[in-house]
Amino acid sequence: MVKRLFGASGRDNLHRGGDRLWGLNDAQSDFVSMATHQIKTPLAGIKWTLNMLLRGDCGKISDEQRKWLRSSFDANERVLQLINEILESIRIDENRFVLNKRQEDLVRLFEDVIKSLNPLILKKKTNLKMNVSPENEPIFSMVDRAKMQVAIENLLVNSIQYTREGGHIYVSIIKESGDIKVSIRDDGIGVPESEKKDIFARFFRASNAVRKLEKGSGLGLFITQGIIEKHGGKIWFESNENRETIFYFIIPQP
Repeated sequence: MVKRLFGASGRDNLHRGGDRLWGLNDAQSDFVSMATHQIKTPLAGIKWTLNMLLRGDCGKISDEQRKWLRSSFDANERVLQLINEILESIRIDENRFVLNKRQEDLVRLFEDVIKSLNPLILKKKTNLKMNVSPENEPIFSMVDRAKMQVAIENLLVNSIQYTREGGHIYVSIIKESGDIKVSIRDDGIGVPESEKKDIFARFFRASNAVRKLEKGSGLGLFITQGIIEKHGGKIWFESNENRETIFYFIIPQP
């Protein structure tokens, strides 16, 4: 039995089975990509219509109607975001992740992302501090601005959402041995020890994260890892449950 399974003919069967499996995975990926594109179009239309109603372009609406329309608009936005994340994860898997690099000041990029997240920061009463070394100097790298912005935003949003109200976040950007090293530290819920190995897996969310915040696709860190690695860098983390989490990433200097 063992010889039949692992002999020459057995290996051929395994190879043929593997080829069929890869073919199924490719077909599944194509289907998901096509389906999400098809779903995205009507959702964009719904967004446009709801936006018109909220602006009053179709007539005056009551406060009660505005509340329900806003709720529908926000739900539609969440689905659109999920679809965009699924499409991005498929591009990473299929190595169709194209970067349009140019020289960017990473400090300025962080400042812009933090500014865009200010409403969430204020809502959570988060104390966010950023340390840059060398101080008061730009730190340049060749990056795709839009994609690096997504990676930074994913990391910061996680820190803000999973840190208690009034918690602290410390961002550090330094030049180190020809690389740029970034760390984002929070004093939030941390990651359970048994789940650390899966933290960058697609669709994975730690059990304590799900308890704290039900919504979430589990794609943010998967996409962030893909973006950092595509830039020739690497990302990792350290965490103690109920105490802190520190995400690090490095990318090359130009």
